[in-house]
Amino acid sequence: MHFETGFVTTTLLNVAGKTKIISYDFPKMVKYSAICTMFIRGTLFNLDKAIYQCMLFYILSCAAAAVGLQFNDDIPDFEAKSLPTIVDVSTNIQRLCPFLFGLFTSIVLSRWWTLRTMGVGAMDDHLINISGLLIGFACRILPRQEDWELFRSIHSKIVKYGLSSLNCIAMESRGGVTDQSLQKLVESGMLNAEEKAILLKCPQQSVALWSWISALASECLEMMKIAAPNHNMLFQEVRMGILGIHCVHEHINTQLPFPYVHMIVLLVNLNNVVMSVVAGLKCSCAVNRGEYVGASLEILQIFLVPLLYQALLQVAVFLCDPLGDDIIDFPILNFQLEVIDACAGQLSARDLYDHRRREKRSPLPNAHVETSLGPKKEESKPAAPVQLKDSAQSQEQFAKLDRRLETLAQSLSSLATNVANLQGQIANRAGQVILKPSRLGSKHKPGSELG
Repeated sequence: MHFETGFVTTTLLNVAGKTKIISYDFPKMVKYSAICTMFIRGTLFNLDKAIYQCMLFYILSCAAAAVGLQFNDDIPDFEAKSLPTIVDVSTNIQRLCPFLFGLFTSIVLSRWWTLRTMGVGAMDDHLINISGLLIGFACRILPRQEDWELFRSIHSKIVKYGLSSLNCIAMESRGGVTDQSLQKLVESGMLNAEEKAILLKCPQQSVALWSWISALASECLEMMKIAAPNHNMLFQEVRMGILGIHCVHEHINTQLPFPYVHMIVLLVNLNNVVMSVVAGLKCSCAVNRGEYVGASLEILQIFLVPLLYQALLQVAVFLCDPLGDDIIDFPILNFQLEVIDACAGQLSARDLYDHRRREKRSPLPNAHVETSLGPKKEESKPAAPVQLKDSAQSQEQFAKLDRRLETLAQSLSSLATNVANLQGQIANRAGQVILKPSRLGSKHKPGSELG
């Protein structure tokens, strides 16, 4: 791992020997102009040779059109009758190309930023949140140094699992997760040999590592006797971290529709070829009229507009998968260093609570504190089955049980009969109570006393 500060860019050499740009000096680039920094490391002119191959093709198209027109016997007639129609075709294409290509570039940049914030960024953020959650509980609940050291070892393992998941995400875009790539994590201390062997059996190592984080962190909360409802915060952070992995998989494994991308590339190439041909024809006509300045400007146009279109197209190619080994791809190692610094800074909460305990300001009333985690619980063994001494004794016990069951059945039958008789008596009494008011009413009719 080595940082290097250049004229404009700051790069990082990772453990695999790949250089990544982690920052650049934008004010200096504006001050000295982009022309003076065209060929430094990381610019498109120093990144891929494909742009030079495409520009060579456009220059040859321009030259072929210019030279071919010179064999025409009547160049003024061609300039007056045919050239305006060709220029109209070029103008119509140039009107359509900037709009469609600008929309395509915007989509590619949006996907790139989503990968950084909702994908890789979410994994980093929620790993830091899990670290802060555990440290916030442990620094005040575990006052004993021995218990704190035990927690530190668990916390370190959780952070290493999260950092390893970032490596696995990057490996998926660099040829897949292999035994050799995981061995580098073992050599760097992120994993051990047993964990590496387990990961090799998993189809998605990055997701598996977050399930390890969930299991180990929840066990750590149980060790500190944190109430179960508080575990929901942990599971929520783990869920959001796994959603970040899914976001990366969705964007990397689901490309933009092939017909759409093919149409955009075809439109850019066609636009550049037509512009080159028109520039060659105009250059030839200008030379025929003796206007060498106009001819020079037409040639200069070929080195400007088609170059910019092709450069943006090459940039879009690199932005579609920013998890590779190119110099402008995401500096995963730098992201990991930021996570390590953040988690290390959170451990300072222990020093704060040591200071508060010395000043008798902690623990506060009713605060949860574990003075000692206690000995490790022994594994409970299942009770041995009861074995009877002989068959005669077992038969006698079964006979007693049968007699008791028969007696219980008779008692239940007698109880059911008594309940039925009682219900019948209650029904008869209720009928008699209802009939009595009607009889009284027949003897004392309304108005009888007045008669």
